[in-house]
Amino acid sequence: MKKNFIKKIFKFPEIEKLNKENINKDVLENKLIKMGLIKKTKGEDKIKNELIQIRPFWDAHGDNKDVNKWSRVHPRFAEHDGCIVDLGCAGWNLKFEDKTTDNWSGFFFGKKRVIGVDPQEKPNVNAELFRGFVSNFSGKAKLNSNGHGASIKKSFDGTYEVLSWKDFKNKFSINSISILKINIEGSEWDLIDSFDNEDFCKIDQICISFHYWLPKFQKDGVLRTIKNINKIISKGYTMTDLDLYGWKLFIKQ
Repeated sequence: MKKNFIKKIFKFPEIEKLNKENINKDVLENKLIKMGLIKKTKGEDKIKNELIQIRPFWDAHGDNKDVNKWSRVHPRFAEHDGCIVDLGCAGWNLKFEDKTTDNWSGFFFGKKRVIGVDPQEKPNVNAELFRGFVSNFSGKAKLNSNGHGASIKKSFDGTYEVLSWKDFKNKFSINSISILKINIEGSEWDLIDSFDNEDFCKIDQICISFHYWLPKFQKDGVLRTIKNINKIISKGYTMTDLDLYGWKLFIKQ
């Protein structure tokens, strides 16, 4: 254990260097795998071929042939007995057919129980809404926004309600989750850090955007992403890279 810890300490300057480089995502991930800091999972290629894309195809600009390819999930959600949880459900009241929106939840309306979380979104008749945040604590928080997304700051006089993951599950009586989607602008690391074995046991698929690529997370975004990825994989998931905006899909083996 001590040996592995020392190896990671010596690799930390390399991680810092990668963090500061404007490096292609695939090159970055391959380097991290070679450094032994991201575990490679078996069966990724087979699973990738089984995925379905739930957002409409969108050929927006040259180097991105389809900017909605991040929305791929495994179709076994249909047979799974859990619900859909969308952390960051902004846009779910927009027309699902509009390829330019981020309406991810709309695909599941009428098919599954859907629970969305967003501090500013309005209710949808097809789903349940928690108008606040889910994080690693319960209490109040303020919203920080800098034009590249928003994040929360714990504050006793905050405007928004925050629930821990366990308190959120209790509030909505959630026993099983088919797909947990997480797009919470850099708050994903704290949330995943707070999960224990029992939490992972209840979730079949985790679709998550890691925001290490945003400039404000340049200092430790890559390192925290590595930690989260390895934690999830260690709980029995296979990871598939969804090729855009730091999106990864984890499927229970």
